[in-house]
Amino acid sequence: MDNFLTAEELWAADDIREDTLFVPEWGKRVRLRALTLEQMAQLANKATRRGSNGQDIIDRELSVALTVIYGMVEPKLTEADSHRLSEKSANAITRIVQAINALGATEDAVNGAVKSDASELNGALSIFTGTRVENDEGDPH
Repeated sequence: MDNFLTAEELWAADDIREDTLFVPEWGKRVRLRALTLEQMAQLANKATRRGSNGQDIIDRELSVALTVIYGMVEPKLTEADSHRLSEKSANAITRIVQAINALGATEDAVNGAVKSDASELNGALSIFTGTRVENDEGDPH
């Protein structure tokens, strides 16, 4: 029972899943990778703006494009390609985004797990706010 993970083991762990996906609309495969926490934070920051009413507004098109850009390893795209993606097949892009999301946690899943109000985040992911750590006996520390 004392077999706890060491910091060295944590840093050495190959924990970012990759996979290939055949995209019928393009007749070829793409290589995908799960998003890292840093990529999820960048995506959230870049795709969110403050509306005139003070509420955060998520640019869904940019969010989808950035998910593809950050999560597609081959072919590699850049943020400069985000607008061009909006001109491609919605079916193909949706298929790729769903496959990337299936490889790892999505921002929505992280937000739901923590159950934090997104308006308090100031552009950061909710995983950093409102978290509570408990020891094995259930006491918060």
